[in-house]
Formats: sequence, structure tokens, C-alpha cells
Amino acid sequence: MGIVAGFGCGDATTTQLLPVQLMMDTASGILGEESTQALASRITRLVVAGGLLAPKAGTAGHLAQPTSYASVKEQAQALDPLQDLDALLSELCETVDVDVMPGVADPTNYSLPQQPLHRCLLPQSATLSTFRRCTNPHAFEVDGVHFLGTSGQNVEDVMMYSTHERPAEILELMLRWRHLIPTAPDSLSTYPFVDEDPFVLERTPDVLFAGGCGDEVETRLVEEGGVRCRVVSVPAFSKNKALVLVDVTSRDLEVEVVEFM
Repeated sequence: MGIVAGFGCGDATTTQLLPVQLMMDTASGILGEESTQALASRITRLVVAGGLLAPKAGTAGHLAQPTSYASVKEQAQALDPLQDLDALLSELCETVDVDVMPGVADPTNYSLPQQPLHRCLLPQSATLSTFRRCTNPHAFEVDGVHFLGTSGQNVEDVMMYSTHERPAEILELMLRWRHLIPTAPDSLSTYPFVDEDPFVLERTPDVLFAGGCGDEVETRLVEEGGVRCRVVSVPAFSKNKALVLVDVTSRDLEVEVVEFM
């Protein structure tokens, strides 16, 4: 199972499509040494944990959201990188299942849970059975292993308003707090649920991940009361060009990182 996040397309200062193409070709098993191709052949699913588009220039921080009042020219410029990504993702979907989650600057609703990207934004990929438009947060299973992840807003918000600086540590704390978004709705916008809080962790996932957080891949195995959970923090690909692989067949759900220069 592969996890990648934060392509940040649309920002000419940080985005290069060549590393993205290399990553997708490697995940497809087209590129790499025999050992890398053997590793890629075991990838049955790839999750893109948000961050398809870069935040709008001039906004403060990573939690800024473009408004719906953008000009026609701005909207057209935002679609150009999506069209390039759509072509790459459609090629990748020929060899592996792909889940795409929305992120903070992606064209969907701002409040969590974010709804899937509209199919018209990725028209080539959306027609394929191996492509899934997913929510943020996103829960799913791979070979009996339960995954739960976000595009990183929950971790970034805790880092902003606390002394905790390591994303993996914050993910571990969320497990112990039994809540996925502990700062909502005070500093992070969420839909106003009335009867229940869907972000309460009633079940401990086998893997808890967050995309677009920190400067490097962080992971740790959390164990308490006989229950294990692998927490994984995946940095933005535009900063640290890394693909994170989780071995769902190993007892400790071991993590391997493939980097692209």
C-alpha cells in the first residue's frame, strides 16, 4: 500500500511534474532496479492524501483556502495543473488502484469532512474503475488492514496551537485522546454535527496517517492494551519527494520510503 501527498501543482517555484511522473512510473513498475520493480509489483493501492494544488499565492500559512469568488482567469489557471495530473493519474490507474483525497487548497468544501473532488475536475481518471474520489478523512481496508487518514489539516492545526512539533507524536496523541480533530471547531472548521461527533475514534485503526505534514517521513508503532497502531506522517511531495509504502503483510506493518530526486 502506497501513500503520497502534496503535489502542490500550480506553484511554479516548488512544483516539477518530472518527479511526479517518476514516482508514478515507479509505482507502476515501469522504472527502477529489479528490487524496486519487485517492490512496486506488491503495491495494490496508492492513496494521494490531498494537496493536489498549491495554496493561493499571498495567503497566510497552509490553512488558507481560496474563495469561491475567484476570477474566471484564476479558475482557469487552477484547472491547468489539474489537467496535467489527470493525464498522469489516468496512466497510473492502468496498473494500480488510486484513491484521491482532497486537501486544504483543493477545489472542494473547506470544512471537514471534505467531500470528494467533483468528477469533472479529473474527467479522464474519473471514468476508470480503478480510480476512487474519496473524502477527507478517509477510512478503508486493504487485505484486512484498517487504514484511517487525513490530508493533514488536523495535525497542522495542533502544531500551530501547541508546543508539539512532531507530526508522528501528534498522531499518537490523537490515538490516546480518541479524537481525530481535537481542535475543531475552535480553530479548525468542521461541519456542525448535532447528534454525534464522527471524529471520535471508537475503533483503533491499524494504520493512522496524515499527508502534507512536516519535512520528512515520520512513523512509529503505538501499542497499548494489546492494541497496535502504526502512525505515519507523510510530507508534501513538493518539499520531500517521497513515496511511503506500508507492508500490510508484516506483523508490525513496516514502512519503507522510496525517494525521488
